[in-house]
Amino acid sequence: CGFSPITVCSDILKPGGYGLFGQYVEELRQRFDDCAARNIDDFIIKRSKERTDDVQKCALINLNRYADKVLDNKRYRKNHIHEPSIKTSRPLGFFDCIHAPCVDTCPTSQDIPGYIYYTSQGNLSKAGDIILQTNPFPYTMGLICDHLCQTKCTRINYDQPVMIREIKRYVAETAILNEVSKIPKPQQMENRKEVAIIGAGPSGLSCAYFLAIAGFSVSIYEAKLRSGGMASSVIPVFRLTDRALQNDVKRLEELGVKVYHQYEVNESNFQLIKKQSDYVYIAVGAQRSAKLNIDGSRARGVVDPLVFLEEVKRGRVEEYGNRIAIIGGGNTAMDAARTAYRMVGNMGKVYIVYRRTIKQMPADIEEIRAAQDEGIEVMELTAPERINTHNNRVVSITCSRMRLGAKDVDGRERPEKIPNTEFELEVDVVIPAIGQEFAFDIGNNEELKSSAGDYETQMPNVFIGGDALRGASTAINAIGDGRKVAQIIIDREGVNYNTVPENVRKPMNYNWHYGKRVRKVQAVKLPELSPSARKNFNLVVSTLSEDDVIEEANRCLLCDEFCSVCTTVCPNMANYTYLVNPASYTIQNAVARGNNKVTVEKEGVFAIAQTYQILNIGNFCNECGNCTTFCPSSGDPYRDKPRVFLTQSSFDAVNDGYFMINGENEPQILCKKSGQLSKLSRIGENYIFSNEDVEAELYGDSLKIKNVNFKKENVSEFTNRQAVEMSIIMQGLQQLVFDD
Repeated sequence: CGFSPITVCSDILKPGGYGLFGQYVEELRQRFDDCAARNIDDFIIKRSKERTDDVQKCALINLNRYADKVLDNKRYRKNHIHEPSIKTSRPLGFFDCIHAPCVDTCPTSQDIPGYIYYTSQGNLSKAGDIILQTNPFPYTMGLICDHLCQTKCTRINYDQPVMIREIKRYVAETAILNEVSKIPKPQQMENRKEVAIIGAGPSGLSCAYFLAIAGFSVSIYEAKLRSGGMASSVIPVFRLTDRALQNDVKRLEELGVKVYHQYEVNESNFQLIKKQSDYVYIAVGAQRSAKLNIDGSRARGVVDPLVFLEEVKRGRVEEYGNRIAIIGGGNTAMDAARTAYRMVGNMGKVYIVYRRTIKQMPADIEEIRAAQDEGIEVMELTAPERINTHNNRVVSITCSRMRLGAKDVDGRERPEKIPNTEFELEVDVVIPAIGQEFAFDIGNNEELKSSAGDYETQMPNVFIGGDALRGASTAINAIGDGRKVAQIIIDREGVNYNTVPENVRKPMNYNWHYGKRVRKVQAVKLPELSPSARKNFNLVVSTLSEDDVIEEANRCLLCDEFCSVCTTVCPNMANYTYLVNPASYTIQNAVARGNNKVTVEKEGVFAIAQTYQILNIGNFCNECGNCTTFCPSSGDPYRDKPRVFLTQSSFDAVNDGYFMINGENEPQILCKKSGQLSKLSRIGENYIFSNEDVEAELYGDSLKIKNVNFKKENVSEFTNRQAVEMSIIMQGLQQLVFDD
């Protein structure tokens, strides 16, 4: 039907669960007070504003009005471009599993909850400091970041995502731009290593930023007159101002990075640069447009999208006609289309011709929506066949209708031509934005190949990243690659500097976290120009006000410190949050060496870093999978978390699980793994662990092995890992068990 669920039942199966009833009651009480209703019947009659005492008639009037209101409310309409989900690829841990999905998704691993928390407290200086630790382009990214973080914001399942990008922009324009926040102080390095970076775009500048802070000597070689790469040359000014980008770029000068502009790197001078440097990072952008290979593609009026965008941005505007077709569905296509819209005048027309569906467009969702809002016609499932000309000048495009067929290697349904569906689209200009290519030649480009994830080419200490590695992508991906390459170089030199510091800890307790998660709070209104006011190159989106940015920041749920989504979405309350004291345990291995001699060796460390942990109660769980649907990890809480049972009989009936016997002075926990039974008992100050193979006494404070007795001749090893896990789960079960 095109609508999202709008019933109370569908609401309580989402995060917040039964706790949302509190807000329902508050709002209902307020509505009763607003119309001075004495009871439900009186409320129905007064809400209808009808002069009748017929409750049924008034109820029907209210219902019809509500239906009309829902039809007009965008919040209830399904998104035809993208169905949001906060699921990430991160695995779900048996214990510690809390991690903010926005951070999981951010290519620069920014401490998003940290800087949003300080913004909510009005401490913009500290918020800016946190941003600058992992993002050298806060002002630029506050304007053009494709904010993948917002697509994974936990608030999506309540109302709308937190406006993370807009908060960053506000902090950048206040604390960072005014130098209230400071970049990290550069470290001193003995025998400074030389790093050469080819390309002064977002990726190269990002790498230089972190290396300079770590104490390296950095030189950048840039072919163009200005730094900034594609962000500087082609992103339209209604999205990104020169002021924003150049304020971010000048930060590199403060760090002593040397930039050589108009320096074209070729095969010969590349070898010289490599010889003079300890490390090289190739961060050249994908700045060559892919060619459209159909008849007529060389005619006058077929314009390179990057040339078009750069010419317009630099003010070198020529007459392009008033009917422009952009071919393609990526970000460059959207920028070209929205720029063309501002040039064709009120009588002009701009088309986006795309052979797949809108849902399959690789462009940012916001850019697609903006293009549609501005009246640009998106012709999906349409492919150009040939460009028709008169006197070698474009006059039209012959297109065919497409349909989706079998999936290709990327898993997308392949578009297929529908026979006999050709039609002609009259246009003056065709801009084929069908992709961009990496244009960099060192003679043997096979040497530039890199293994997935390590960025190092076939040449030792020569790295490649950004568009040069992944193809045309976003600025934030390029910045992330630059940071990761910098960290590899830093680690290789043994420098004590981490480009991703630990997240900020916040002074919130369980009641605060839970209270935030049982309320819906709508996002503030984004200050943007109406579509009718966009026939110019003014910034479309303005900066939030101070009041709005603090209000918006307070919507953040601080998911880096508390999650428990699985506990609120379970209709049977089968998932349970329990509290532990974070601790580290030494994992030991006891080995029988003969002559009744047992040696104990350290195997490693097992750490519990998080206070809040999750149990699954097998007696209540019907394995409906609702917790899997909303868990931000890739796991299944009802399967992956410790499953406990409340009765001996239910525990006896399964092959895997835990059961606690809550003795008065000697609590015991039983564990079954693949049917094998183990027991951990607290006796006095120590623990006793036993199963059919071994009995061991463990120190109560550390669970280190005190002594061990092997019950079978063919068993000669014992590790305390299982006992440590059982002791932690015992803490959770002790919080579940109550006296009669």
